[in-house]
Amino acid sequence: MASPGEHPPPPRDLHARTPLFHTSAGAWVRMCRVGHDPLRFSTGNVSRFNDPAGDFGVLYVAEDLGGAFIETFGRQLDTRSVTSTALAARAAWRVDAGEPLRFVDLASPGGLARLSADNRLTSGGFAVAHRWARALWQHPSRPDGIYYRLRHDPARCGCAVFDRDGSRLRATALGTLWDPSHRRELGKLLDEFAFALIVE
Repeated sequence: MASPGEHPPPPRDLHARTPLFHTSAGAWVRMCRVGHDPLRFSTGNVSRFNDPAGDFGVLYVAEDLGGAFIETFGRQLDTRSVTSTALAARAAWRVDAGEPLRFVDLASPGGLARLSADNRLTSGGFAVAHRWARALWQHPSRPDGIYYRLRHDPARCGCAVFDRDGSRLRATALGTLWDPSHRRELGKLLDEFAFALIVE
């Protein structure tokens, strides 16, 4: 069997296909640097489902704290530790929508296949994912974003929320994982992901 290579671009008839949809109003979890706007939509080519042309922004959220943790602190695959300084520098936020949002579902059975896609789209290179994000943003169904399996823990899912109307979102501060109130949750996450804690 040949190597799968790079993921193909969106099919020409994507606009005529009916995606599988995942509907949710939250609560999601997002981690960002302390002092940064938790509802800031990402632009440029720095994240998977961004639009480099800048026609729309994307807000990335995980379904639970574990997903937000590993997507934030697990990017360096050869690093199996996290410092207290790093934990104190990132704030966790609960993000909710004022009404249920509809996401193109790439995580549930049949979601990828019906669009002629596979899991390379959510775990491979960014360039083709950017093209897919733009094509889905332009889809006649006007989805609010993409529901997908997280790269660093595919057992968990997250949402890439398109900035169609950011005013529908609200964020509630949860503090940092280094806050005393989160020590028990932090311990569970360190155990689950086999991370060492370095206190600085």
